[in-house]
Amino acid sequence: MARQLHQLKIETEYYQLIERGIKKFELRKIMEWQWAINRNLLEKNKGSIMNRNDARKLADIVTNEQLKQMFDNAKIGIKDWTKVSSCNIGFTKGVAWNILAKDFDVTKPIHVLGKTNMIREFGEFLPNELKQKIARQKKNFGKPIHHDPIFN
Repeated sequence: MARQLHQLKIETEYYQLIERGIKKFELRKIMEWQWAINRNLLEKNKGSIMNRNDARKLADIVTNEQLKQMFDNAKIGIKDWTKVSSCNIGFTKGVAWNILAKDFDVTKPIHVLGKTNMIREFGEFLPNELKQKIARQKKNFGKPIHHDPIFN
């Protein structure tokens, strides 16, 4: 509802600008700015901790039982289902849940891409043994090599 009202407000502003005689080029720029502002607001609300690469690595080793446990933890742990989805900024967490987890069946095989999206969206609720597998190790390069500059 709020999104529809926001869209209606943007369209109303658009037509008011046309009536004032603003050129189409300027109007297009204004609409692009509005779109960029909205996109930045959505990006700030994402808060995803799981990137695509990590999710893909985990999707290869995760079992359906572990995914079921992840969904059970997510069901309890998520308080705000209106937050923007990690996989698709046009969706909320609630929509992502309805697509990915609503009819989840442990006995059915799931394609690795589906598992990847499930983990990207709800990966923070994975069992701890899987989270530790993606814990990133800091690379220790030691001291950098240094030579005094020669100015001759």
